[in-house]
Amino acid sequence: MKRRSVLALIMAMLLVFSAFAGCQDSGNSSQESSAAQEQSTAEESKAESEESQATQDSVVDEPRQSVSIMSITFNGNPVGDDNDRVLMLEEYTNYDIEFTWVLDADYNDKINSMMAGGTLPEITLLKSLSSSVIQNCRAGAFWDLTDYLANYNNLSQINETVLQNTAIDGKTYGIPRTRTLMRNGIVYRQDWLEAVGLEPATNLDEFTEILRAFTFDDPDGDGQNDTWGLMSTKASTGFDTICMWFGAPNGWGEKDGQLQPAFLFDEYMDGMNYLKDLYDEGILNEDFPVLENSGTKDGFKAEQTGIYISNCDEANSWYTYFADQGIDATMTVTAQFETPAGKVVAPTDGHAGMLSIFTGAVKDEENLDRCLTFLDRCNDKTAEDLLENGILDVDYTLNADGETITKIDGNPSLGESDGFNQIMMDVLDNGYTVTPSNAVAEQVLAAQQENSDYILANPAKVLLLASDTYNANGSQLDQIMSDARIQYIVGSIDQAGWEAAIANWRTMGGDSVIEEVNAVNSAA
Repeated sequence: MKRRSVLALIMAMLLVFSAFAGCQDSGNSSQESSAAQEQSTAEESKAESEESQATQDSVVDEPRQSVSIMSITFNGNPVGDDNDRVLMLEEYTNYDIEFTWVLDADYNDKINSMMAGGTLPEITLLKSLSSSVIQNCRAGAFWDLTDYLANYNNLSQINETVLQNTAIDGKTYGIPRTRTLMRNGIVYRQDWLEAVGLEPATNLDEFTEILRAFTFDDPDGDGQNDTWGLMSTKASTGFDTICMWFGAPNGWGEKDGQLQPAFLFDEYMDGMNYLKDLYDEGILNEDFPVLENSGTKDGFKAEQTGIYISNCDEANSWYTYFADQGIDATMTVTAQFETPAGKVVAPTDGHAGMLSIFTGAVKDEENLDRCLTFLDRCNDKTAEDLLENGILDVDYTLNADGETITKIDGNPSLGESDGFNQIMMDVLDNGYTVTPSNAVAEQVLAAQQENSDYILANPAKVLLLASDTYNANGSQLDQIMSDARIQYIVGSIDQAGWEAAIANWRTMGGDSVIEEVNAVNSAA
């Protein structure tokens, strides 16, 4: 009886989505003026509901399956097996799910001990590509899924960059917990732009003009020389982004027939010289070599700068902060402008670990298919909505457009329980509905979506994990070049000093890293 009531809830959800897909209000003139957009939305919603209905149709005559899975609880109060959301996911996928929940703080140790004892569940969340994870995958502890994903509707559509970023020796050992690959954008203080008579940049020259104006033209109107055009911190990782604008690769790139670090490219030095000019002119904050890593965000919040180039999701928190503090500040968020290298943006890793299948518990391809089918169904829209948003009209309501939602306070179906959404993979990238909370949030989403077309990936991101030298000495090697980058920009060393730092990097193991990275790349 319980399963029938849960199935009824699921079918009700599907019917609501279908109803929104098909409905139109012919008496609303504003809808008539946007008929083409609504038709597109309706078609997308219809396709999503048809996909979910297809899954339900396919499991009607299918025997009930089961699967075991291990994941994280952060507060030690994981969702119960009898929770409605768990039961609805089970009904939708046609799988009985046996959860093993482990506290986040104990998780990695627990995996190691259970693996040693051969007691890991069939599916295990691996939070990151740590050295131990890499070693265990190479040793055959988890299934190599490379040749299997094409057989599944959702799993076959995993973003290629995300697959690359989770690959070990060129092989796929898990389904990534996909996260938005593009977070970056450019946040401007719009009121500052208006104060200096400028608009968001469309090219590098215009951007440089804004930097100067935000430094020297009193954009905050307080009569003081107390603003910076550009702020950075001692981490100085944002400088690599600016070097990309001049044609340097993201992290690593191909040169002379092999992969090499970006700082070995002439274009990287062009970016360094641009930054040095900004520092010499007083546009780049003079204290960046000692400023803590949160300094750039803190500087924007404290109205010391009016430009932020990084994860533009920060604009959402600043919007709330300025409103709460009664600060009369407006913001504009844009995508990347034209640079000498075109429009190029560094992506995130695009994942938060992966769900892997333990060979000690899953012995053959028949059972592998059983596990992968479950994971594939968990990426259908209905399943993702259950995992992330909850139950329609209990945890959220669907808005009139049929594609955005409004959350109900308190997460009613889960209460204080947690962990349920930690198995969400979202390989179709935000297949669930999202509601921008304000105009700035809408701009953030639009900038991130546009910048997704300008991604410049790091081809050695995962290959470095296979380098024994980098695993042993990577922090020291990175520090050599970080220090040299700062020293060059502030004028402590010149071109010869920069080249000496590169020579030191090579001697301390850098050349071995290059050799090992390329060996793995050639073997992949």
